Amino acid sequence: FDHMREAVMVTDVRNRIIQVNRAFEQITGYTPEEAIGQTPKLLHSGQQDAAFYYDFYRSLEQQGEWRGEIWNRRKNGEVYPQWLSVRVVIDGNGDVHRYVSVFADITDVKESERKLWQLAHHDPLSNLPNRLLLEDRLNQSVAKAKREHTSVAVIMLDLDRFMSINDSLGHIVGDKLLVAVAERLKGCIRDGDHLARFGGDEFCIVLEGVNHVLDASVVSQKILDSLDEPFRIDENDVYITASIGITIYPFDDDSADTLIKNADAAMYRCKREGG
Repeated sequence: FDHMREAVMVTDVRNRIIQVNRAFEQITGYTPEEAIGQTPKLLHSGQQDAAFYYDFYRSLEQQGEWRGEIWNRRKNGEVYPQWLSVRVVIDGNGDVHRYVSVFADITDVKESERKLWQLAHHDPLSNLPNRLLLEDRLNQSVAKAKREHTSVAVIMLDLDRFMSINDSLGHIVGDKLLVAVAERLKGCIRDGDHLARFGGDEFCIVLEGVNHVLDASVVSQKILDSLDEPFRIDENDVYITASIGITIYPFDDDSADTLIKNADAAMYRCKREGG
């Protein structure tokens, strides 16, 4: 009991804590003297609502156990995630005798999940969303536009002759230029719009609440104007231009994949015609 890595908390039929182990003190910060005689409310974070606890106690009553993820609070006020298992102990007469809770701090697990999600959905160089996340956000934007009877613009942008910069100044300068371009693009769109890097020198922008096709053209021109200013990279003044393709929901399609393909096709046509 005392050498378990998981915290153990035993409560009586009145839900009063009667026993805890060493791991309980290590995880929660409460000594046995501080915890015994209290109820588990001592640990509540306030992040679970009444409906959660209704289902929690109903599960204990009907199934004799509950297990799942829950957020609780340490003595120092820090809120943290737990994996919690609670089981009902029945006496010889079939009555509830004890409740035994076993829990582990899963902060490290949640942080690992967050990092994995970040890696799976973001470009490691610019930290912008990648194609996977952008497509998800575009689908949400289209669904919102359907409800509100508005339009969504997809802007595909590709830097012109970017390879010549990599070849002449090196890939490190090229990477720094991509990061600097991403920062300028952020300054050209609203907070509710979405910007992603698709790899290489290709970026995609989703504009929500577009009232007219010309709105996307205005933003695109703003982007091109912002790129007119040279980029200072490692004592080099780097000049870059871009080719842009635009597609609009609902005129072109309502599928995220097709809208992106259409914008990509428009952008490459722009490149073929001189950028």
